[in-house]
Amino acid sequence: MNHVTRLPALFRKESFWILFLLLTAFYWVLNQRFQSLALYSPNQQWVRFHTEWLMRISSGGLSAVDFRIAPLNLLLHLLIVSDPYRIFLSALAGFLVVFLILYGLTNIRTKIIKLLCSLYLVFSPSMLFSGLFVADYVLYLVLFSLATYFLLEFSVSEQVFYLFVFGLIFGLMGLLRFETFWMSALVFLYLFLRYRKGGLFFYYALAALFPIVFLQLSWVFLSFIFQGAVFSLLYDLYLAPLRAIANFSSPIEQFLMQTTWPFFLLYAITILRLGTYRSFYRSALFLSLLVPFLSPFFIRTAVQEMRPVTFASMFFIHYLILFPYIGNLFNERRQKWFYSLFIVGYFVLNVFAFTVTPERHEAMFFKRFTDANYHIPETTASFLGAKLANKRLIADERSVYPVLQYLPDLSRILYPDHPLYSSAVFTPSVFADAIVMRKGEDRVYREYLKGIGQGGGFNGFETAWEDEEYLVLERVPDP
Repeated sequence: MNHVTRLPALFRKESFWILFLLLTAFYWVLNQRFQSLALYSPNQQWVRFHTEWLMRISSGGLSAVDFRIAPLNLLLHLLIVSDPYRIFLSALAGFLVVFLILYGLTNIRTKIIKLLCSLYLVFSPSMLFSGLFVADYVLYLVLFSLATYFLLEFSVSEQVFYLFVFGLIFGLMGLLRFETFWMSALVFLYLFLRYRKGGLFFYYALAALFPIVFLQLSWVFLSFIFQGAVFSLLYDLYLAPLRAIANFSSPIEQFLMQTTWPFFLLYAITILRLGTYRSFYRSALFLSLLVPFLSPFFIRTAVQEMRPVTFASMFFIHYLILFPYIGNLFNERRQKWFYSLFIVGYFVLNVFAFTVTPERHEAMFFKRFTDANYHIPETTASFLGAKLANKRLIADERSVYPVLQYLPDLSRILYPDHPLYSSAVFTPSVFADAIVMRKGEDRVYREYLKGIGQGGGFNGFETAWEDEEYLVLERVPDP
């Protein structure tokens, strides 16, 4: 039994389960009020739609899977693809918040800091948004918190059990976000600097890093077997995020840096204060304090998928997990007003950031949260989805999923991998009432352009809708 944070004891408390049920109910009620596809990012919409498509329509097995989606993210959405299962997401968010609250109450000595941390975790807009709309981020935060805990416990006790559990959790993080693989370099460096002279480095590195390497290679190998294009997958998963670092300049990316600078300052102050201990720079604590400076680059897709304001909640949780190890060294009681002002100040900044965020999903959520009468604007995709409901369609599900996700019945769609697709394209009026296409790489749209080039198109159909993004053709009524 460890004596630093007593993690196992948290789950045996009655207060844990009472708070868990209350917070799960709280998130469930909010889920019912805020549920709208418009509040999900395009990537999240694709993951949700792709999961439902695989479950209910596709007959292609693993060959139909989009291997760019992390497997644990795919599994997570299998559980929440239908509204009745959204209680799972509410329970996941409730677990994260109650665990962090009790962790803070158990390990923080100053009452004012305990109170402010608890209030921030429950009422912070970024935490609420995460719990309602970013399921993979919530699960990632749970795993991230536990992994940090077990690595620090190993550094204190050097019991291999803690390192083994860290390796398993770190491997699961890699199945949820492929970019986590690059964090392995930091873990490798820490183990090398700390244990290279004792002859244990190789065994410790194997215990910590084998799971993430093995699990991610297994996923890539499955992709190679069923789809073949392994090099393009490797580029998309590992190299594209690194190349994007050089172009970290979009308004959303810049706003992310603006909303996280208070934490960079807090971590820098902590490192400088603890740097007076000579052994600090060879500890897991120093490694852990470096992670936030690199995480916006390691988790590059977080800018689009986790949203700029929401992403910063990772830093708050990370510092809370570290606090039992920092508090005694940093003299928590003397610094209570510093921490109190920081928490209050960042809560105010968090609320303000939601009012000016350039990320439209965060902005719509906050408007809906503060104004019950606010109506989420209708998008072109939702309009077309309502217009095409209950019609037989020819469509490429990979490109026009923003429209198809609004349809009540996906079984009426003829898609490029469907056995009747070739016949449907040749004589579309026999098989479909409408054809919906997205200009660009849409496979149906390419067939349409090929027909136009040959002086035809889709015979028996006329344009019903066209803008810069979508083209919808409807069957001409019989005379």
